[in-house]
Amino acid sequence: MKDKHMNLKSSCFRNIFYLGVAAVIGLIIYSLVLPAGKINLQEVPISEIALKVSEGRVSLIEVNQNEVRAELKDGQALKSFKEAGVGLKDYGITSDKVEIKVKNPDRGSFWPSFLSIILPFLLIGGFLYFMLRQAQVGNIFRPIAGAAFFSRRPQKDNL
Repeated sequence: MKDKHMNLKSSCFRNIFYLGVAAVIGLIIYSLVLPAGKINLQEVPISEIALKVSEGRVSLIEVNQNEVRAELKDGQALKSFKEAGVGLKDYGITSDKVEIKVKNPDRGSFWPSFLSIILPFLLIGGFLYFMLRQAQVGNIFRPIAGAAFFSRRPQKDNL
């Protein structure tokens, strides 16, 4: 009875460990998917950012593909989207009026693509592993009285 209690206890700790590992992996994936930087930005039209640049109220412009983020001198942050294939010059925003930073769009794209390829295999493999372990535990032979059909030993004739 003590062995059974110890097996249940170690199984419980093992399950808690697996749950903790899964939570850490989930948090890592969440942090990779969540965009870095300021999350609560006020979304405005690109023309408003261009107007604030011409007024001299913008201290920094960050461009990440088609997303344009502007930091105002008073600390407020604005976000807008420009058209694909159109430069900031077309909106009247030039580097002589404000500092412009262009972020590399390829940076950090390795992990999401790698995880999208390998994660399904890991999940299916883990599922099969745990399913086969449970089947192995359930396959322990325990004879039941009157269940001669399922017994592995040949039965004696009681005639």
